[in-house]
Amino acid sequence: MSRGPGGGGGGRLQERPRERASDGELVRRTLAGEREAFGDLCDRYARVLGVLALQKVGNPADAEDVVQEALLKAYAALEELEDPERFGSWIYGIAFRAAVDLHRRRGRCAGSPVSLEALREARAEPAAAGGAGAAHEEAERRESAAKVMEALGALPERYRLVLTLRYHEMLSYREIAEHLGEPPGTISNRIHRAAAMLRERLRAFVESGERESPWEAASSRS
Repeated sequence: MSRGPGGGGGGRLQERPRERASDGELVRRTLAGEREAFGDLCDRYARVLGVLALQKVGNPADAEDVVQEALLKAYAALEELEDPERFGSWIYGIAFRAAVDLHRRRGRCAGSPVSLEALREARAEPAAAGGAGAAHEEAERRESAAKVMEALGALPERYRLVLTLRYHEMLSYREIAEHLGEPPGTISNRIHRAAAMLRERLRAFVESGERESPWEAASSRS
């Protein structure tokens, strides 16, 4: 804490903003016995783990199970993490394997992945005020979103991960790099490669319609 101009009794104590602890620092504090530090890691990663799990397993209840299992496994195996700064990449791998294991245990065939956005759309009330025109437009929008998610789910995991972090979680390249413990330049190249792969998969869909796909609209704003 530092005093403001004027000093003495008339000065106000100004509290410096707390710096955000790195993943590595939180890991080391957890290993030192500070369980609250692992709670901070859970808060930091639970949402995006949930999104990625939901894309893989298909429903919120199973996705929540995957996240809980991944966090418990991470806590139990934390001493095995060689580079604490790569906690994000490490726990994403744990969550991915947990999702695959869940499919195997329940004997499911992997279908088209879904996202939180897709679930929200599925629960949405049909447009009533706009009549048939609005209903048709809503149907087209849902079809577009489904095509994007289908194409996204067909990408290799490492590419699907960075696109999800970038366009669903709206993280910057720097934030993604911090999450995955990789250089920003590497993340930038991977996102551009992933975007090119996704555009290629969507080419037929985009060319068959008169308006741009949701992916093209999102990427043009980035």
